[in-house]
Amino acid sequence: MNVFLLIILGGCNLGVEPPTIELSASESGKSYYGFFTVHNRGNEGYYVSVQYFDFGIDSLDGSPFPLPQKSTPYSISGWLTFEPTSFYLPPRKSVKINYTLTPPSGTEGSYYGMILISTITPGTRQFRTGLDIGVNFLVTIGNRDFIKKTKLDTLIVQKLDGNVQFFYRIKNIGETHCRVKTLLEIKNKQGKVIQRYEPSSHTFLPPQGKRIYKFLWEKPLKGDYVAFAFITYENGYDLKEMKFTVK
Repeated sequence: MNVFLLIILGGCNLGVEPPTIELSASESGKSYYGFFTVHNRGNEGYYVSVQYFDFGIDSLDGSPFPLPQKSTPYSISGWLTFEPTSFYLPPRKSVKINYTLTPPSGTEGSYYGMILISTITPGTRQFRTGLDIGVNFLVTIGNRDFIKKTKLDTLIVQKLDGNVQFFYRIKNIGETHCRVKTLLEIKNKQGKVIQRYEPSSHTFLPPQGKRIYKFLWEKPLKGDYVAFAFITYENGYDLKEMKFTVK
């Protein structure tokens, strides 16, 4: 089992470890076991509810968000059980949540789901907005190598009010999820890098998932430039370039 960080939502005093669980299941029809831990680092206790959701990816900012069960073709709804499903978490304490994942016989490919830990205001039964933490499950089933491939298929340069706006879109065209890093560089005609935009975290993309990136270059000097958009993922890369002139 490999673990990587994918931040979804967060309460100011609550955390989970690990926040994302990546599981390779060589055989379907078998059960796989594990756990994650919910931590309370604050001075207040919380009543906690634990529920399963599917999840989607926001195409603009790349953040995962919960969806109703069985609302995606990659759902693990019904495969994943866990306990406890509700508890009181005292200040400065932690609770371990055990899970069992049982993919149905004959299943192969990549599947995903989310366990959402929701808290309510201490001493009440009213849900408290903003204190939710998602734990993602990324499951690959089958004893073969799945195709990992992400494409950078659009790069657009627009000039507006003395600024230059860059848009580009990436798409997962493989069989399983990819973790994508990206950057955009603007070079002058001498090849010197004038501007560089690089998000600090990677983007998670399920199969057929898309993400749009947008960067703004404010008040550039007049001249001839080249924009380079570049992505890397687990076993590959892609790039596009476009020449443009600021007058």
